[in-house]
Amino acid sequence: MKRMPAKNFQDLVVWQKAHQFVLSVYRHSESLLKNQLEEVSKLLEAYLSSILNSDS
Repeated sequence: MKRMPAKNFQDLVVWQKAHQFVLSVYRHSESLLKNQLEEVSKLLEAYLSSILNSDS
C-alpha cells in the first residue's frame, strides 16, 4: 500500500507516534508527586537532548 505524501507535520507517522508518547507520559505523570515529576522532567529533557544531539 502506497502512502500519500504528508501535507503537514501532523501527517508524519513519526510525529503521530511521538505525540502519543508525550500524551502517555502526561497521563502517567499525573500521579507523581511534584518533586518526582520535576526529576522525571529533568531526566526526559536530558534524554531527549542526547537524542537530538546524536550524530546518527
